[in-house]
Amino acid sequence: MNENKIKDAYNKNDKLEVFLPELNDDELDWAGEPRQTAWVYNKLKLGIGNVWVDNENGYSMQVIDRGFRLLSVVNHEWPLKTVAFMMATLSSISHNLEVDIAIVIPYIESPEDQNETVNNDIIEVDEIGLEVA
Repeated sequence: MNENKIKDAYNKNDKLEVFLPELNDDELDWAGEPRQTAWVYNKLKLGIGNVWVDNENGYSMQVIDRGFRLLSVVNHEWPLKTVAFMMATLSSISHNLEVDIAIVIPYIESPEDQNETVNNDIIEVDEIGLEVA
Protein backbone atom coordinates (compact mmCIF):
# COMPACT_ATOMS: atom_id res chain seq x y z
CA MET A 1 0.00 0.00 0.00
CA ASN A 2 1.31 3.38 -0.94
CA GLU A 3 2.11 5.59 2.05
CA ASN A 4 1.01 8.68 0.11
CA LYS A 5 -2.46 7.17 -0.43
CA ILE A 6 -2.98 7.03 3.32
CA LYS A 7 -1.68 10.57 3.79
CA ASP A 8 -3.98 11.79 1.01
CA ALA A 9 -6.89 9.93 2.59
CA TYR A 10 -6.38 11.68 5.90
CA ASN A 11 -6.20 14.99 4.08
CA LYS A 12 -9.56 14.16 2.49
CA ASN A 13 -10.96 12.86 5.81
CA ASP A 14 -11.35 9.32 4.45
CA LYS A 15 -11.29 6.58 7.05
CA LEU A 16 -8.51 4.06 7.57
CA GLU A 17 -11.16 1.35 7.08
CA VAL A 18 -11.12 2.15 3.36
CA PHE A 19 -7.50 0.98 3.16
CA LEU A 20 -7.87 -2.26 5.11
CA PRO A 21 -7.84 -5.33 2.87
CA GLU A 22 -11.14 -7.09 2.23
CA LEU A 23 -11.35 -10.57 3.69
CA ASN A 24 -12.73 -13.43 1.63
CA ASP A 25 -15.42 -15.80 2.95
CA ASP A 26 -12.91 -18.33 4.32
CA GLU A 27 -11.04 -15.59 6.15
CA LEU A 28 -14.27 -14.20 7.59
CA ASP A 29 -15.24 -17.69 8.77
CA TRP A 30 -11.83 -18.09 10.41
CA ALA A 31 -12.17 -14.69 12.11
CA GLY A 32 -15.41 -15.81 13.75
CA GLU A 33 -14.11 -19.14 15.06
CA PRO A 34 -14.09 -19.81 18.82
CA ARG A 35 -10.31 -19.52 19.15
CA GLN A 36 -10.31 -15.98 17.74
CA THR A 37 -13.37 -14.86 19.70
CA ALA A 38 -11.89 -16.34 22.90
CA TRP A 39 -8.74 -14.26 22.33
CA VAL A 40 -10.90 -11.13 22.03
CA TYR A 41 -12.87 -11.95 25.19
CA ASN A 42 -9.62 -12.50 27.10
CA LYS A 43 -8.36 -9.08 26.01
CA LEU A 44 -11.70 -7.45 26.90
CA LYS A 45 -11.44 -8.93 30.41
CA LEU A 46 -8.31 -6.83 30.97
CA GLY A 47 -10.61 -3.86 31.44
CA ILE A 48 -11.46 -0.57 29.80
CA GLY A 49 -8.38 1.55 29.23
CA ASN A 50 -5.92 -1.34 29.07
CA VAL A 51 -3.39 -0.82 26.26
CA TRP A 52 -1.11 -3.34 24.61
CA VAL A 53 1.48 -3.08 21.89
CA ASP A 54 2.01 -6.00 19.52
CA ASN A 55 5.39 -5.25 17.94
CA GLU A 56 5.46 -8.51 15.98
CA ASN A 57 2.18 -7.70 14.24
CA GLY A 58 2.69 -3.94 14.00
CA TYR A 59 -0.17 -2.43 15.96
CA SER A 60 -1.23 -1.10 19.35
CA MET A 61 -4.74 -1.35 20.82
CA GLN A 62 -6.78 -0.15 23.75
CA VAL A 63 -9.79 -1.82 25.35
CA ILE A 64 -12.91 0.35 25.20
CA ASP A 65 -16.48 -0.25 26.35
CA ARG A 66 -17.71 -2.10 23.22
CA GLY A 67 -14.48 -3.48 21.77
CA PHE A 68 -11.05 -2.10 20.94
CA ARG A 69 -9.58 1.18 19.76
CA LEU A 70 -6.72 0.97 17.28
CA LEU A 71 -4.05 3.38 18.48
CA SER A 72 -1.41 2.77 15.82
CA VAL A 73 -0.69 0.48 12.89
CA VAL A 74 2.32 0.05 10.64
CA ASN A 75 1.60 0.80 6.99
CA HIS A 76 2.43 -2.68 5.72
CA GLU A 77 0.41 -5.55 4.31
CA TRP A 78 0.71 -7.82 7.39
CA PRO A 79 -0.38 -5.34 10.12
CA LEU A 80 -3.23 -4.01 7.98
CA LYS A 81 -4.46 -7.56 7.31
CA THR A 82 -4.19 -8.34 11.03
CA VAL A 83 -6.34 -5.30 11.83
CA ALA A 84 -8.88 -6.40 9.20
CA PHE A 85 -9.07 -9.84 10.86
CA MET A 86 -9.50 -8.24 14.28
CA MET A 87 -12.28 -6.02 12.97
CA ALA A 88 -14.06 -9.09 11.56
CA THR A 89 -13.65 -11.03 14.81
CA LEU A 90 -15.04 -8.16 16.87
CA SER A 91 -17.91 -7.74 14.45
CA SER A 92 -18.75 -11.45 14.75
CA ILE A 93 -19.45 -10.94 18.48
CA SER A 94 -21.25 -7.59 18.03
CA HIS A 95 -18.30 -5.47 19.15
CA ASN A 96 -16.44 -2.69 17.35
CA LEU A 97 -12.94 -1.72 16.37
CA GLU A 98 -12.54 2.05 16.37
CA VAL A 99 -9.90 3.16 13.89
CA ASP A 100 -10.69 6.88 13.63
CA ILE A 101 -7.76 8.10 15.73
CA ALA A 102 -5.20 5.51 14.65
CA ILE A 103 -1.73 6.73 13.84
CA VAL A 104 -0.35 5.16 10.67
CA ILE A 105 3.34 4.43 11.11
CA PRO A 106 5.44 4.29 7.93
CA TYR A 107 6.99 0.90 7.23
CA ILE A 108 10.78 0.97 7.17
CA GLU A 109 12.62 -2.18 6.19
CA SER A 110 15.10 -3.16 8.87
CA PRO A 111 18.81 -3.32 8.00
CA GLU A 112 18.87 -7.01 9.02
CA ASP A 113 16.22 -7.82 6.40
CA GLN A 114 18.16 -5.92 3.75
CA ASN A 115 21.37 -7.81 4.58
CA GLU A 116 19.58 -11.16 4.40
CA THR A 117 18.25 -10.32 0.96
CA VAL A 118 21.67 -9.25 -0.27
CA ASN A 119 23.35 -12.34 1.20
CA ASN A 120 20.77 -14.66 -0.37
CA ASP A 121 21.75 -13.41 -3.82
CA ILE A 122 25.42 -14.36 -3.36
CA ILE A 123 26.47 -17.80 -4.47
CA GLU A 124 29.69 -19.03 -2.93
CA VAL A 125 31.78 -21.47 -4.92
CA ASP A 126 34.69 -23.44 -3.47
CA GLU A 127 36.14 -24.68 -6.73
CA ILE A 128 35.67 -23.71 -10.29
CA GLY A 129 35.91 -26.53 -12.76
CA LEU A 130 35.44 -27.01 -16.44
CA GLU A 131 34.12 -30.26 -17.76
CA VAL A 132 35.70 -31.30 -21.05
CA ALA A 133 34.08 -33.89 -23.24
